[in-house]
Amino acid sequence: MTTFLVLLAAVLLVGYWISLRLHPYTACPTCEGRGRHYGALFNRSWRPCHACDGRGRRQRLGARLLGYGMPRFWRPTRRRAPRTSDWPSEGRHP
Repeated sequence: MTTFLVLLAAVLLVGYWISLRLHPYTACPTCEGRGRHYGALFNRSWRPCHACDGRGRRQRLGARLLGYGMPRFWRPTRRRAPRTSDWPSEGRHP
């Protein structure tokens, strides 16, 4: 019986790990994945969601702990990080 429980736990952990690798994000619970908050009085006006910065998605807890699906945004300036293929090599000058 204990062998079965250990094997079941191992299968569930591997399945969760695969799920985190394939889908590291979930819909933001604050804005329900829309990325916007609409006004109560003027319902056509909106602002970006403060919890997900208007992206509509948040990292899952396991993905955050394991470092999967890190955002490509630098936090202080909100600029997109360059791709690694755009970085100059040692022999090439910009």
